[in-house]
Amino acid sequence: LIALGVLPVKVSIDNIGENPCFIGVEYAHIADPHDAKSAAMTLEEVYNRTSKSYWRTAGWGVAFGLLGALPSAVNVASTNQKIKADYDTCMLKDGRLPAKTHTDGTLFFEIDEKVASLDDWTFKIGIDRDGEPFYFIFDLHGQVEQPRIKKVTDDEKDMK
Repeated sequence: LIALGVLPVKVSIDNIGENPCFIGVEYAHIADPHDAKSAAMTLEEVYNRTSKSYWRTAGWGVAFGLLGALPSAVNVASTNQKIKADYDTCMLKDGRLPAKTHTDGTLFFEIDEKVASLDDWTFKIGIDRDGEPFYFIFDLHGQVEQPRIKKVTDDEKDMK
């Protein structure tokens, strides 16, 4: 996801109070050391950023004619629907959190894919108890490991 400019942040919330509260994902954002903010991405935004491209399918159509393009298009559509369902399942949801309960999920944020460190970044999320959001602010730390892209050697190309 990092290579696509998407930072997943796992969030766990315990409402230890006596009253319910409302979790508003719209209150969540991350900020870089220069205070540039990025709001939590919607399901559609994450899906659009990470889904497999139908344009790749066109390449199969050119290479193998219609018989190559049809199975590829069906496979891409099926895979993309599974990806979307997976993200929907794991995302932190807006909603009422009853007293003495717990919820967790993942929020996704757009970041520059070249970010190497989260030191001095902050994560902020608001919990609404009585019509006004109360913000929790957390410092982020750590290195962002970029995916390793293996270069195919000429010998490996010949083996294919």
